[in-house]
Amino acid sequence: MSEFFMSLWFIMITLFIYMAARKLNTVHKALYTMPFLTGTIVLVMFLIFSNTSYEAYSLGGAWIEFWLGPAIVALSIPLYEQRKTLLKFIIPLGVPVVLATFLGIVTGVSFAGIAGLSEELMYSILPKSVTTPIAMDIASILDGDPSIAALLVLVAGVSGVLFADITFRIFKIDQNLAKGIGLGAAAHGIGTANAMENGQVQGAASSVSMTLCAILLSIFTPIIAFVFMY
Repeated sequence: MSEFFMSLWFIMITLFIYMAARKLNTVHKALYTMPFLTGTIVLVMFLIFSNTSYEAYSLGGAWIEFWLGPAIVALSIPLYEQRKTLLKFIIPLGVPVVLATFLGIVTGVSFAGIAGLSEELMYSILPKSVTTPIAMDIASILDGDPSIAALLVLVAGVSGVLFADITFRIFKIDQNLAKGIGLGAAAHGIGTANAMENGQVQGAASSVSMTLCAILLSIFTPIIAFVFMY
């Protein structure tokens, strides 16, 4: 089978699994049936039981990964539509995002240091608190492993969304703007996709939060990496 048809095959498999996962979530809406969680598990099981290597799957996966960038850019639409609301709350929006970005990097470095991990793993952990394409680029620049960075971003995103509702209930957070900020800062792309389903205000706030985190993390990461590792 040529590379083109293999790529097309794996794209179709991925889309089928995702659509099936969305259907399951529609019929039985719960945290553990969220499409990105069930879809990922089923896809991994498919690759394992079909004895398909990641290198083979990535022929199609690379095409899907390519569209992550445009998908993130498309988040500017709700940003524009909710610009007046966001500008009105620019201070409450900016301060927690700065703190979240800084703490995300510091906790990652601290954990890696305590665990005695190698420098490559440390550099891969640093960008865990930002969306996948940017995390992979930052890991590459720091001589980390982009694949590990992407995996950690996925773990952070999934766990962030899974624990979001209970966290909001415990701390009595009921404002859509605050929920959006939290989801964007803690669960980045996955959190923003989840926030979009809960309304434009929450989705726009999450998009701003995720974008600001990406910018700040790109600035802070090299500085903090230098301070902690040298």
